[in-house]
Amino acid sequence: MVDIQKQYFESNAREAGMSEAQSSIAATTMEDISVIINPKEEMVLESEATIGPQAGSSRSETTSFASAVTETDGGELEVPDLTDLVVHGTRLEYDELFECPFCGRFDTVGTRHEWRRHVFDDLQPYVCSFQDCSAGLFATRHEWFSHELDLHRTRWNCQLCESSFTYRDVLFEHFCAEHQSTTSETQISEIIALARPFREFPVGSCHLCDDWIPASGEEGDSLTFCKHLGRHLQQLALQAIPLSLEGVEILPREPDLSDVDPDWERRLAQALDRNREELGDDHPDTLECMACMVWENIKRDQGPRTRWMAVEVYGRRKAVLGEEHRATLKSMYMLSRVYLQLGEPKRAGSLIIETLDRRKRVLGEDDPDTLESIHEMVLLYLRQTPSLLEQAESLATRTYETNHRVFGEHHHRTTVSAKLVAWVHVKQHRWEDAARWQEKALDTITKAQGETHPETLHTMAFLAECYGALERFSEAEALATKALEARKTILGEEHQDTLKSMATLAVVWWVWGRRNEAIALMEKCRDMRRRRLGGNHRHTLKSQMYLDDWRQAREQTDAGG
Repeated sequence: MVDIQKQYFESNAREAGMSEAQSSIAATTMEDISVIINPKEEMVLESEATIGPQAGSSRSETTSFASAVTETDGGELEVPDLTDLVVHGTRLEYDELFECPFCGRFDTVGTRHEWRRHVFDDLQPYVCSFQDCSAGLFATRHEWFSHELDLHRTRWNCQLCESSFTYRDVLFEHFCAEHQSTTSETQISEIIALARPFREFPVGSCHLCDDWIPASGEEGDSLTFCKHLGRHLQQLALQAIPLSLEGVEILPREPDLSDVDPDWERRLAQALDRNREELGDDHPDTLECMACMVWENIKRDQGPRTRWMAVEVYGRRKAVLGEEHRATLKSMYMLSRVYLQLGEPKRAGSLIIETLDRRKRVLGEDDPDTLESIHEMVLLYLRQTPSLLEQAESLATRTYETNHRVFGEHHHRTTVSAKLVAWVHVKQHRWEDAARWQEKALDTITKAQGETHPETLHTMAFLAECYGALERFSEAEALATKALEARKTILGEEHQDTLKSMATLAVVWWVWGRRNEAIALMEKCRDMRRRRLGGNHRHTLKSQMYLDDWRQAREQTDAGG
């Protein structure tokens, strides 16, 4: 049997315009087996959802969204926090594999910063605000604002007259043409070498509002203006998202520190200053106050603002308490989170590894802090290239074993660890191993939450895919049918998850050789998707594509006698 995962990756790479190397790190769908019919009747997964690309990767087009955004008290649109989203009865969590209700891709994110980046990586909101500029979309805020600074918002001023120029080279040509009679060639070269670009952001610099007020100092203006204008572009992008999606609930936010006390940062700063003055820089209370400041910023995706403070806390705790004190190791872990928010995965990764090694040695493998680092390490490997999958497998397996021993077989963390191991095996194309771990997870989830819980049905559908890939068709049919009937009863016949189960069962029947039944069921699925989602929706189009392929294959078989 042809490696269905390889075909799936190659198919998605062609659709997304990704290179072969990029497609190798894309991840598989967790639902729906589908087939591309040819004389050999090879089986591939239906591309209904894929894992999002790594941060910074290129793509040929922006994914369409269908979800909900929240509105702040000030009337601005905002991406809801991941943990505020409930998808078909299951609340999403950080550091756990989830299907994004916005783009349909599977991913894991560790912080709100990573979650917002996941959303905006698809929206790609950053475009030059100068109307006559022909530059296209920019992948990151840094690339966009660097473009505006370098091409539109930088001036080189002549010190001998009032002339101003966009580029240093033009300033040099100006000196040679206009001031050569009063300035020697050596002096001109020295002046140009010492010249500095002039950037200012006066009132009226923002092309999208009249509310911009300059900050004090050029650097402050630059950073503040970047945030100000970037926020406008994000708002414009968020307005393009439809406001609802069936099966997705946004929980009301519980007040956090900033809601209860809008002056939280000022109060923490005052407490820190007081502790420094009364207790000294190295006192545990002073360092704890600094750490609190860093964590509060990390929670708000502002960790980079306190990078220097995170470095100082770690350095002082290491000097005062020693390298292996629990508080020092917590500071090291905290610093790794800051580096992740800074977009420095290599530095963050080395700190995560070092923290894990020390926590294991000092605190033991069963300590909650150690388990925190182990889980972070697995996620780090899964975000890297395929060459690290072996390490990811080993660590994920050990994570499961530890969680099983510490928390017990039916604990949620143990189940998540089992599914994480299965996910690693899927990325390795090891379907038998993936099925074994999914069987373990399904058994545990069923006992803990019942056969009709959404997580149970999701795991059941994933296991049906594994069985289909292994040509265990009777077992795949039984699971797919069970998931389909349960979803019909709970969610309704035309719910998107019900239709996914319907498509999965149709594919199992086709590859099994039950062609007429498969075509009839896929026609029903196609009609429901057309009515529910519209004729141009990607799920509707895929159902039609497979129907066309199947009918053509059946006609060729009939013609051949």
